[in-house]
Amino acid sequence: MSLRDKRGLEGLPLKLLITVMILALSIQPLYASLSYLGYGQELGRAVQEAEAIKEAAVSAYLGGPGNIRKVSISMNDGPGSFSIRLGGAEGEGTSKTIDILYYGNLAATVTLEGQSLSIISMEGQSLIVEGKQELRLTCCQRAMGDIVLVERI
Repeated sequence: MSLRDKRGLEGLPLKLLITVMILALSIQPLYASLSYLGYGQELGRAVQEAEAIKEAAVSAYLGGPGNIRKVSISMNDGPGSFSIRLGGAEGEGTSKTIDILYYGNLAATVTLEGQSLSIISMEGQSLIVEGKQELRLTCCQRAMGDIVLVERI
């Protein structure tokens, strides 16, 4: 019967089915790659914000006790998927890192230079930065050496 079908109407449903199957199989990997591209760009922006905090902390620390630096952070408009965690309690390992979180899970870490530089939160626990906030970083003298105190403004 298909030999007499010169207009190709009998083979059209099969061609359409094959086309739909190819599209269905290729859409998921395409969507995943586009989704990862967006994740990578947002992660890059979050790391840049963490680096800005690090530069301000190093600047205040090198300036000595009493030096203050302010930094404006803009993660997303409102609470988003990425946030920054910094400033643990004195003597904790978290006071030597700035963590980038993705939905509360660790995505990247920016390490502070020098063994003596520590960022301590005024709140006593880690400070979570989401959305748009301004931070004040103050170098203070302690018995064990200088530290940088961080607080929200």
